Amino acid sequence: ISLLLFYLGFFGGADAKALICLSFAMPAYPSISIAQFNSMLPIFPLAVLVNAVFAASMLTLVVTCHNIIEYLHVRGEMFRGFEHEPCWKKMLVFITGVRINPKRLKNSHYIPLEYTVKGKSGEVTRYLRVSPQIEEECPAHIEVLNGQVWATPGLPFLIFMTIGFVIALLLGDFVDWMLILLFPQPR
Repeated sequence: ISLLLFYLGFFGGADAKALICLSFAMPAYPSISIAQFNSMLPIFPLAVLVNAVFAASMLTLVVTCHNIIEYLHVRGEMFRGFEHEPCWKKMLVFITGVRINPKRLKNSHYIPLEYTVKGKSGEVTRYLRVSPQIEEECPAHIEVLNGQVWATPGLPFLIFMTIGFVIALLLGDFVDWMLILLFPQPR
């Protein structure tokens, strides 16, 4: 599964190697696991992966809360210069990105969620990007912009895999655990 996810571009080589190593080291739930119920996913590395994906998705909640607070602070001016962009792009950027100073893009773990195009008369038009690539360089025109640019935190997935590992040790498959809590089986 990890090689397939790597070749499809869902995560990087280090993530795939970590999951492969975990599959060899701990193919089943360890006996020291605190989880006291049968999991739908009997394969421990698969539970770690599911928990990691769930933990990574929680980042969108944090980013969205941050942006709601900023939206209230700047009174709705977060998308000035993007009036030509469709509403769905703005919504996706709102839940996945934050506005930062353009100088922070070069030496940080932020990936730009916008790009610029310089027109024939020298004007710079900003566009939102909803599928950024980690390997892409910071656009040259981004330095020309005043104010802030949209970027997404480019956190390594290994951080979320570590969180998923700890959750799998303590609770098992977190999604399964949540389903059991939300929909208990009648006895």
